Amino acid sequence: MRFAIDDTALGILLGVLALLALIKISLFTNSISPSLAFSRLTDLKCPSWRSRLTSLPNKLHFIALASLFIAFVDPHLLFPKSPVSIKQTMPLHELPTEGIAMYLVLDQSGSMAESVEATNETGRRELIPKIDLLKQVTKQFILKHPSDLIGLVSFARVPRVLVPLTLDQEALLKQLAQIQVVKNPEEDGTAMGYAIYKTANLLSATRYFANDLQQEGRPPYTIKSAVIIVVTDGFQDPSRLDQGNRLRTMELDDAAAYAKSQNIRLYVVNIDPALSTAHRLEKGTISQEARVQAQDTKSAYTRFSLYPFFMIIGLGCLFLIFLLNSFILRTVP
Repeated sequence: MRFAIDDTALGILLGVLALLALIKISLFTNSISPSLAFSRLTDLKCPSWRSRLTSLPNKLHFIALASLFIAFVDPHLLFPKSPVSIKQTMPLHELPTEGIAMYLVLDQSGSMAESVEATNETGRRELIPKIDLLKQVTKQFILKHPSDLIGLVSFARVPRVLVPLTLDQEALLKQLAQIQVVKNPEEDGTAMGYAIYKTANLLSATRYFANDLQQEGRPPYTIKSAVIIVVTDGFQDPSRLDQGNRLRTMELDDAAAYAKSQNIRLYVVNIDPALSTAHRLEKGTISQEARVQAQDTKSAYTRFSLYPFFMIIGLGCLFLIFLLNSFILRTVP
């Protein structure tokens, strides 16, 4: 469980309070407060119950103001959601027959070992290796798309197909957990263009064979659209060892143009300094709307807002003040 507030609202509130304090200091610094001198206190003592309540409206004013200020910054509790059950997400007797075919192309170059400040799985902000952040986001994405064909491709100097297009989420998550940053300098690099080109060919071949199966009358999985999602922390940077190799040094623009010519949508998500991208993809008949989401508290936590309670307290105090001043503490000139 986490406690959080609206940082923007807090900033606005502090700014308003600072402005009011500045106005008070500027306009009322030299003002003299009224005072009354007397020789003894016993003559001023009023033991009646009404006199004891005379200071209550001021106290209620303070409580009401504080409660409304707190409500304005939107305090709320965040409770972690339970992991999505794969079996519950996709019953065996309801296997999908159409959806999106997408490859997640994941950067495992040496720079992915660097750490960035991000939200971990427990909801706390800490330094996390980029490769772990990539795994967190990719895992969430896979679990939210049980009806779509998903494949995994990792890349550094060259791309490698880890999992071909499949509906088997367990296989995807198992392979995802094993991805590591390359340590051999000869295997390092960010050949993003080459990875996109190779993945686009895989998708094109898959759609070709799917169409053949459909023509033969077999119950196929109908691919409504094809998508490549590249998750990386940088830009195109092929290995120097591949200079002169036309494919391995393919520019990102050329690879993107090739993917477009194959009617494949391409999305590049950058996780440096933190993943904060949300792309709307296409939607299959059964699958939900596909999105690439950041590690966001809105998706990882259930929110319980506290501001209604503080609003009730603040408004209740103001109502009590009205009752006290109108009836119990009412004075007649």
